[in-house]
Amino acid sequence: MSVSSGLKNPFVMRNLCLLFTLLSILACQVHRPLTSADTPTLLYPVMQDHVWGYINTAGAPVISPRFHAAGYFSEGLAPVRSGGYYGFIDASGKFVIPPAYDMAYPFEHGKAQVYIDGQALMIDTRGEIQFRHDFRDFAAFPEYDLYVVRSESGKYGVLDQEGKLVIDTAYSSISPFVDGLAVVNGLRHRREDEDDNTRYEAGVIDTKGSMVIPYGKFSEIAPFRDGLASVSFLREGPDGPEYAEGLINTRGQLVIEENYSDWSFLHGNQPFSDGLAVVRIKKHELVPDHPPLTEDREYYLGVMDQRGKIIFSEPEWIYMTHFQYDRAFVRDSSDHWYLMDRSGRVLNALPYRSVLGPDSYELEDHSYFFTNGTALVQTEDSQLLIDTNAQVLHRADQLYDGYPLSKTGSQNIFWDVAPDIYPEEFFYYFAFWTDGHGVLLESEIQDLPFDHFSEGLLKIHQNSQDFYYIDRRGNTVWRASESVPQPGPLNIDFMTRGQFYASSPADNRFDGFGGWGGRGINDFRPVSDSIKFTDQALSIQINSRDTLRERPYWEQALYMANTTRDTFLFSVQDSRLYMKVQAKDRNGKWRDLDYLPNSWCGNSYHTLFLPPAHFWEFRLPVYEGAIKTKLRVLLYNYHRKTDSREKLELLSPEIEAYVNPAQFWRKQSYTPTSIMDPYLE
Repeated sequence: MSVSSGLKNPFVMRNLCLLFTLLSILACQVHRPLTSADTPTLLYPVMQDHVWGYINTAGAPVISPRFHAAGYFSEGLAPVRSGGYYGFIDASGKFVIPPAYDMAYPFEHGKAQVYIDGQALMIDTRGEIQFRHDFRDFAAFPEYDLYVVRSESGKYGVLDQEGKLVIDTAYSSISPFVDGLAVVNGLRHRREDEDDNTRYEAGVIDTKGSMVIPYGKFSEIAPFRDGLASVSFLREGPDGPEYAEGLINTRGQLVIEENYSDWSFLHGNQPFSDGLAVVRIKKHELVPDHPPLTEDREYYLGVMDQRGKIIFSEPEWIYMTHFQYDRAFVRDSSDHWYLMDRSGRVLNALPYRSVLGPDSYELEDHSYFFTNGTALVQTEDSQLLIDTNAQVLHRADQLYDGYPLSKTGSQNIFWDVAPDIYPEEFFYYFAFWTDGHGVLLESEIQDLPFDHFSEGLLKIHQNSQDFYYIDRRGNTVWRASESVPQPGPLNIDFMTRGQFYASSPADNRFDGFGGWGGRGINDFRPVSDSIKFTDQALSIQINSRDTLRERPYWEQALYMANTTRDTFLFSVQDSRLYMKVQAKDRNGKWRDLDYLPNSWCGNSYHTLFLPPAHFWEFRLPVYEGAIKTKLRVLLYNYHRKTDSREKLELLSPEIEAYVNPAQFWRKQSYTPTSIMDPYLE
């Protein structure tokens, strides 16, 4: 199917972010650990004096601290790093699989994902590699014994558990398999042909690679849910070709076509859950004998079955969650919440003030409102844990008498941003409900990893460095000693985000569009005789002779000095220079140890300047690792003031260093803290 690129596709405009997210899941899964399976080995990693060991559920030490990194136990084994490489230990702390991997993640279904030279591989509990491959990225789907791979050229295919290519690398994307089906996009999907028409290659394959729904029928297809998938397609309208949206079944048959003049789905690409979908109804005539809606309301809500029939509706409803356990929460025009069954019957006699769900009511992920058949609701004077029939299981005083809490994770854990905290230092209030007990944790907590709480202990992050463990009643069972560890070299297994920030005074001659001048982050200083710089040059030099030991890890002074008569201009993002650390890998190739994230906000981009006879000073970590190598610093995206067309690069002298193999390729996951943090990596 081809169509003029001038047509606007409402499906794409409304759902492009979700489609990009699905692609990102596959493209970035290389950087995400596999989900740990349940295990009876209830040991928890703890850090003391920069090394890791394990405690039991009572907080008693079981494995003495001696590892540089430690993961959770799963299926009796835990990944740990000794020096620069990961292996697997048993509950006694003995290596069962020797350290040999850049990175390793917990076992799941008898297999673990590991990395050698940045390449993902699968091993069994004996440490034997299941198969070799030549692909760039690797995402496992153990329920099907399949692995989605991406080639160096960005093409996706599928391997079986023996490493055989069962689905050729003929796609620009492959979504996760759901009920044995995956949505694929062809290599020419959404590309313009010689006639300036946009070509669409969206289809559906099964686990053997057979095309169940061929190209040409739909311009976009979302993943299946409840046996239905949202699609966009081209049809002939009164004024020529136009886009329409609807739902198809697994055979590719159009089951429901959205009718925007009368109604539309509330919950986007995957509207059905438990066989029902919430719809916005625009024509009040569909409800007999009801007065017209007020002028500020253009729609009300109803519920549709999979035949496309609206089975009930109510003009006072303004929001409704997905159905789960054949139940949905609904909010009316008075901001009262009710629990409703699939027939539309309200189950709670008195309304709720709020229902604790994901970060906001309107998030489409419905699975969080009920957890194991229970939900937490707020009334005017208390919080209630209810079951799916609105029966009160437990009642508690306010866990947190402040802003409405939001729910997250697979447990009944709730959080809110602590008020009056500087935006760059976000902390949270956390509370959790378990075993009939509501527990309010102390404020100024930075993070909670929720995935292992069901196993007995919850890890509390006070900041990026310090953490402690509590049990399910909120009692602290382990906390690191208050002694301050001696600083030492930095031993890490990931790439660092660009770390060189600078500032210059506000000056209209130099500031770029949308930028600003000095922020006081790292002002330049006049050159003096106390530091010897290269004459008549812009230079970078590392003082590797004197180690700075005031911080948690050792550092070296790094200088950028301008001893010329020219002023140099530097492109920056939020005062971060385009400057990164590089090192030689084991093959002698220079590779980045830093990565520079890109901001989506135009105001992040501006210009700094360094005038003659001035310098900036930075700090460079002293790394510790398994690979003896050479290290340097690269600067780019700068030019002289007298010639803006220049694209200059500058290298520091090389110094000797030690690094770990994962520093060449592994990016840590990153979550923006607020709208003032416009970075996604």
